[in-house]
Amino acid sequence: MFEDLHWVDTETQGLLDALIDSLPTARILLLVNFRPEYRHGWGSKTYYTQIRLDPLPAESAEALLDWLLGEVFELAPIKRLLVERTEGVPFFSEESVRTLIVAIVGEPGVGKSRQRDRATRGATAAAGPSRRLRSSHGRNKGRIVLTPTVG
Repeated sequence: MFEDLHWVDTETQGLLDALIDSLPTARILLLVNFRPEYRHGWGSKTYYTQIRLDPLPAESAEALLDWLLGEVFELAPIKRLLVERTEGVPFFSEESVRTLIVAIVGEPGVGKSRQRDRATRGATAAAGPSRRLRSSHGRNKGRIVLTPTVG
Protein backbone atom coordinates (compact mmCIF):
# COMPACT_ATOMS: atom_id res chain seq x y z
CA MET A 1 0.00 0.00 0.00
CA PHE A 2 1.41 3.35 -1.07
CA GLU A 3 -0.55 6.30 0.23
CA ASP A 4 -0.66 9.94 -0.85
CA LEU A 5 1.35 9.56 -4.06
CA HIS A 6 0.69 13.22 -4.82
CA TRP A 7 3.43 13.90 -2.23
CA VAL A 8 5.87 11.20 -3.37
CA ASP A 9 9.56 12.01 -3.76
CA THR A 10 11.65 11.11 -6.82
CA GLU A 11 13.34 8.07 -5.23
CA THR A 12 10.06 6.55 -4.05
CA GLN A 13 8.49 7.21 -7.46
CA GLY A 14 11.38 5.33 -9.09
CA LEU A 15 10.89 2.38 -6.70
CA LEU A 16 7.17 2.39 -7.39
CA ASP A 17 7.67 2.51 -11.18
CA ALA A 18 10.07 -0.47 -10.99
CA LEU A 19 7.62 -2.38 -8.82
CA ILE A 20 4.77 -1.69 -11.23
CA ASP A 21 6.87 -2.88 -14.17
CA SER A 22 7.41 -6.19 -12.32
CA LEU A 23 3.75 -6.80 -11.51
CA PRO A 24 2.89 -9.00 -14.53
CA THR A 25 5.37 -11.65 -13.34
CA ALA A 26 4.64 -11.35 -9.61
CA ARG A 27 1.72 -12.32 -7.42
CA ILE A 28 1.27 -8.93 -5.80
CA LEU A 29 -1.75 -6.77 -5.21
CA LEU A 30 -0.54 -3.19 -5.17
CA LEU A 31 -2.86 -0.54 -3.77
CA VAL A 32 -2.14 3.16 -4.12
CA ASN A 33 -4.07 6.32 -3.49
CA PHE A 34 -3.52 9.81 -4.78
CA ARG A 35 -5.27 13.05 -5.54
CA PRO A 36 -6.49 13.82 -9.07
CA GLU A 37 -3.53 16.14 -9.79
CA TYR A 38 -1.01 13.26 -9.48
CA ARG A 39 0.22 12.04 -12.89
CA HIS A 40 1.56 8.60 -13.72
CA GLY A 41 2.22 6.49 -16.79
CA TRP A 42 0.40 3.31 -15.76
CA GLY A 43 -2.98 4.00 -17.36
CA SER A 44 -2.08 2.03 -20.49
CA LYS A 45 -0.92 -1.07 -18.58
CA THR A 46 -3.26 -4.01 -19.06
CA TYR A 47 -2.91 -4.98 -15.40
CA TYR A 48 -3.79 -1.51 -14.08
CA THR A 49 -7.28 -0.68 -12.83
CA GLN A 50 -8.22 2.68 -11.40
CA ILE A 51 -11.17 3.09 -9.08
CA ARG A 52 -12.19 6.68 -8.62
CA LEU A 53 -13.53 7.65 -5.20
CA ASP A 54 -15.69 10.71 -5.68
CA PRO A 55 -16.54 13.04 -2.81
CA LEU A 56 -19.53 12.02 -0.75
CA PRO A 57 -22.77 13.93 -1.05
CA ALA A 58 -23.41 16.12 2.03
CA GLU A 59 -25.87 13.62 3.56
CA SER A 60 -23.38 10.75 3.28
CA ALA A 61 -20.54 12.91 4.62
CA GLU A 62 -22.73 13.75 7.62
CA ALA A 63 -23.46 10.03 8.14
CA LEU A 64 -19.72 9.29 8.08
CA LEU A 65 -19.12 11.97 10.70
CA ASP A 66 -21.99 10.58 12.81
CA TRP A 67 -20.26 7.19 12.70
CA LEU A 68 -16.86 8.68 13.55
CA LEU A 69 -17.98 11.10 16.27
CA GLY A 70 -21.33 9.70 17.39
CA GLU A 71 -24.69 11.36 17.05
CA VAL A 72 -24.01 14.09 19.60
CA PHE A 73 -26.19 17.19 19.19
CA GLU A 74 -23.51 19.53 20.55
CA LEU A 75 -21.12 18.50 17.75
CA ALA A 76 -23.51 19.51 14.95
CA PRO A 77 -21.75 22.86 14.24
CA ILE A 78 -18.35 21.13 14.07
CA LYS A 79 -19.74 18.44 11.78
CA ARG A 80 -21.21 21.06 9.43
CA LEU A 81 -17.84 22.82 9.33
CA LEU A 82 -16.04 19.52 8.62
CA VAL A 83 -18.45 18.66 5.77
CA GLU A 84 -17.85 22.10 4.28
CA ARG A 85 -14.06 22.12 4.70
CA THR A 86 -13.42 18.54 3.58
CA GLU A 87 -15.83 18.86 0.64
CA GLY A 88 -17.07 15.30 1.25
CA VAL A 89 -13.69 13.62 0.67
CA PRO A 90 -13.86 10.56 3.01
CA PHE A 91 -10.11 10.20 3.67
CA PHE A 92 -9.81 13.93 4.37
CA SER A 93 -12.85 13.76 6.67
CA GLU A 94 -11.33 10.89 8.67
CA GLU A 95 -7.94 12.55 8.93
CA SER A 96 -9.53 15.85 9.95
CA VAL A 97 -11.50 14.14 12.71
CA ARG A 98 -8.39 12.35 13.95
CA THR A 99 -6.40 15.60 13.94
CA LEU A 100 -9.20 17.42 15.75
CA ILE A 101 -9.49 14.73 18.43
CA VAL A 102 -5.74 14.54 19.00
CA ALA A 103 -5.62 18.35 19.29
CA ILE A 104 -8.41 18.35 21.88
CA VAL A 105 -7.83 15.20 23.96
CA GLY A 106 -4.36 13.97 23.09
CA GLU A 107 -2.90 10.96 21.36
CA PRO A 108 -5.02 7.84 20.67
CA GLY A 109 -5.03 5.10 23.30
CA VAL A 110 -5.05 7.43 26.30
CA GLY A 111 -8.32 7.21 28.22
CA LYS A 112 -11.53 5.50 27.23
CA SER A 113 -13.47 8.01 25.13
CA ARG A 114 -15.83 6.11 22.83
CA GLN A 115 -15.78 8.90 20.24
CA ARG A 116 -11.98 9.15 20.27
CA ASP A 117 -11.55 5.38 20.02
CA ARG A 118 -14.05 5.20 17.16
CA ALA A 119 -12.46 8.11 15.28
CA THR A 120 -8.90 6.91 15.63
CA ARG A 121 -9.70 3.30 14.74
CA GLY A 122 -9.26 2.78 11.02
CA ALA A 123 -8.65 6.39 10.09
CA THR A 124 -6.37 5.56 7.19
CA ALA A 125 -6.99 3.63 4.04
CA ALA A 126 -4.61 0.87 5.10
CA ALA A 127 -6.04 0.24 8.56
CA GLY A 128 -8.79 -2.21 7.58
CA PRO A 129 -6.80 -4.20 5.01
CA SER A 130 -3.71 -4.14 7.23
CA ARG A 131 -5.66 -5.52 10.17
CA ARG A 132 -7.08 -8.33 8.01
CA LEU A 133 -3.72 -9.06 6.40
CA ARG A 134 -1.93 -9.23 9.76
CA SER A 135 -4.46 -11.81 10.92
CA SER A 136 -3.95 -14.01 7.81
CA HIS A 137 -2.79 -17.56 8.34
CA GLY A 138 -0.84 -19.88 6.14
CA ARG A 139 2.19 -19.84 3.89
CA ASN A 140 1.49 -16.41 2.32
CA LYS A 141 1.43 -14.54 5.61
CA GLY A 142 5.08 -13.37 5.45
CA ARG A 143 4.58 -11.96 1.98
CA ILE A 144 1.25 -10.35 2.86
CA VAL A 145 2.40 -8.75 6.12
CA LEU A 146 5.21 -6.98 4.26
CA THR A 147 2.62 -4.88 2.43
CA PRO A 148 1.83 -2.46 5.28
CA THR A 149 5.53 -1.92 6.02
CA VAL A 150 6.22 -0.74 2.46
CA GLY A 151 3.49 1.89 2.47
